[in-house]
Amino acid sequence: NELENKRVMGFSDNIIKIGLISPLSNPEMVSKTDEVKKTLLKFKKVKISGHHFDVVKFNFETPGTLESFLTQNKINVLYIMSGDDANLGTISKLCRKYKIFSITNSKRYVEKGLSIGFEINSKGKLEIYSNKKSIKAEQLTLASGLLMISKVLEGN
Repeated sequence: NELENKRVMGFSDNIIKIGLISPLSNPEMVSKTDEVKKTLLKFKKVKISGHHFDVVKFNFETPGTLESFLTQNKINVLYIMSGDDANLGTISKLCRKYKIFSITNSKRYVEKGLSIGFEINSKGKLEIYSNKKSIKAEQLTLASGLLMISKVLEGN
C-alpha cells in the first residue's frame, strides 16, 4: 500500500513536500501566501496517504530560481497563488517537467494548465476544478471521487 501511495502521488520520501509560491513583485499575494502556510502548518500532524508533510514558501523571482527551489527542496505538490499570470506558463512547464502536482485557488489557472483548483463561489460553496490534460502531463493518478466531484475544464 505504501508503494502504491508513492506511485500515485509521486512521493519518493516519507514526507510530502508542499511548495507555496507567490510573486515577489506582489506584496499582497506574498502576505496571503504567508497566511496559507500558517493555516497548513496547523495541520502538520495530519498524515496525507500515510505520509507527514512539510510546507516550504518561495517568493518567485525568475524561472531559474523557481526551478532550483523545486529541485533542491524535492517539492511534490506546488500551490500557486493567483496573481502571477505572467509566469504561469513557466510554472506549469516546470510542474510537468518534474511531475509536481499543481494546485491553485484559481479556476482560470486550471484552464491555463494547472491540475486542480479550488474556489469559493458567490454562494459560499466550494467548487473544485480539474484539468485532465495537466493531470496526465504531471503523471498523476487522482482518486476517482475527487475527479467525480470536480468540474473538468478543457485547458492547456
